[in-house]
Amino acid sequence: MTKLKKGSKGPDVEQIQQQLNKAGAKPKVKPDGKFGAKTETALKAFQKKNRLKDDGVAGTKTLAMLKRRGGVVKPAAAPKWPYEDYAKIVPSLEKNTKQIVADSKKNLMEMDGHLNDFDIEKLRDEYFGNLRKYLAFHKMWVANATKVVKFQQSFEKLVKRNPAAGPEIIKVAGNTVKSLEKINRQADPLLLRNADIVDKFRTMVTKKAA
Repeated sequence: MTKLKKGSKGPDVEQIQQQLNKAGAKPKVKPDGKFGAKTETALKAFQKKNRLKDDGVAGTKTLAMLKRRGGVVKPAAAPKWPYEDYAKIVPSLEKNTKQIVADSKKNLMEMDGHLNDFDIEKLRDEYFGNLRKYLAFHKMWVANATKVVKFQQSFEKLVKRNPAAGPEIIKVAGNTVKSLEKINRQADPLLLRNADIVDKFRTMVTKKAA
């Protein structure tokens, strides 16, 4: 283990913070994996109490004494990203939406070709209106999903240096994920309704042809 001093970060720092607390640090230091002024002060006090060079640097002798006085403390396990990988989901959904638009254009053209055969204008207008609403929800979804991707990137980068920061990012990202779920609940029925409209339209065409 390399020497740890003011400015150091990571699980090793968290471990010595917990060891300092178990060894009787007053006031206790927050085990956040950041070697700041309070950790340095507590370490100097520990070194002085144990007749070590009180320079605030956790070298070999200090670490050995921390192990004796504070025991072996296992740092908290780094939290894992609890949500789906939206960096992969966004491109997939974008591709799927392009296909939905392409299919919808074909369906609308097919309906337009039968406007004079029977009364489907209301169905056609509803279909088009549902498509526009869906695309508006899709735009909102992508914007929110992009935020989640940024949260995930920040989480993966930061949690390696400071595991204690992970839960806060997860909490904030969770609010955006809930927004995505709400958008899905509003958008999905529109596609299902349009599928019903197409089925109804084709049934009408088939009956006329018969």
